Amino acid sequence: MEYTNVNNGAENIIQKFFVRRPPCSKRLYQKFGKFIFIFLAFTFSLFIIFLFCGASNAAGNFESKKLADLNSAFRRQRGFLGGDGFYNIPFSEYKSLVIFGDTLTGTISGGRRELTGMPHNSAAMFYHSPGPDGTIRYGAQFFLEPPLCPLLENEDKNKYFWPLDGFLSNGKLYCFAAQVEVTKANDAFGFKECGNYIFKIDNPELPVKMWNKKNYKVEPAKFGKNSYLIWGSSVVKHEGYIYIYGVYSFKSSKSLVMARVEEPAFENYNAWEFYSNGRFVKNKMPSPLFDGISNEFSVIFDQVSGKFRIVYTLNSMGPYIVMRTSDTPVFTVNNPAEIIYSCPENGITKNIFTYSAKAVKALCNEKRLVVVYFTNSADVADPINNPDIYWPEFVEIKL
Repeated sequence: MEYTNVNNGAENIIQKFFVRRPPCSKRLYQKFGKFIFIFLAFTFSLFIIFLFCGASNAAGNFESKKLADLNSAFRRQRGFLGGDGFYNIPFSEYKSLVIFGDTLTGTISGGRRELTGMPHNSAAMFYHSPGPDGTIRYGAQFFLEPPLCPLLENEDKNKYFWPLDGFLSNGKLYCFAAQVEVTKANDAFGFKECGNYIFKIDNPELPVKMWNKKNYKVEPAKFGKNSYLIWGSSVVKHEGYIYIYGVYSFKSSKSLVMARVEEPAFENYNAWEFYSNGRFVKNKMPSPLFDGISNEFSVIFDQVSGKFRIVYTLNSMGPYIVMRTSDTPVFTVNNPAEIIYSCPENGITKNIFTYSAKAVKALCNEKRLVVVYFTNSADVADPINNPDIYWPEFVEIKL
């Protein structure tokens, strides 16, 4: 966001407002001008903020509540001690596969985490079924031991995979992943994306320990010195097509891009069509749709309302979770960003931040969103010494 020159702009407006006033107005300005200036500067600043954020609603316009029962399903004292990512792929009405990013394992003792490992990705089966009283009951089965962890293995030991979105098609499971390499040890931001892959599981109906996995590169992905184009941050199946959403990153700016392919031809990159200059075309670089996206987000389609919604953390990190709504799978700046939640944990200390918001697909409907986000720290020691951070945080947003 740019807030530069806001006060200068307000001051210019005030000067123009008073430049041709009669002497009486000048005397009033001298007496009350300071207060008038503060009021107009504040009003103008709000106008600039809403103009450049593209937000048509403040978070207060959406009723929200933390889901303590869902939080508790993933908070343990031993074994799984936290993780981010939480890409969730519905397997059935009441069961979803969840893939975490960096995962902490061990025990919590004496008010701190005692770690036994930190795999760069892990998986769990997430159960969400109604009880006799209609209240949804939650449970999770974690897979934290080799060879099931990490779920997405990398043969190059100097690199690893972070999960992106996935989907089921014709009895097969496809999971996108970003390949990452370390650029600076013991630094919370000492990494860079260097590859983009798809993992294909031929037999997802079997127990996880029996899955047959293989991976291959996403050929339309590109990686340069100061930029990259990565695919699979979210995936939606709709009317015979697979819509694949991705991110074009240049330096510190990130933009949404998208492609589509007919479902039977998903593995044929020559059949992919990229959204460019208002239409889907083959063999073209995609056009950026809007800025301020995060590498991790979710797009969901609501069958009842016929609306598509994209949910993400504004500008990758920070308090604001935003949503855009569209009548089609395409999102542009013409679909205003609504701030649906402000994460209270962000900034509680100088190092603490929130990030990676996305929808929990199986729990969303036309009346509510269930959103997950994460709290982390720029100080790598904080997640060890503070067991209250680095868990999935779940919030219900009423629509």
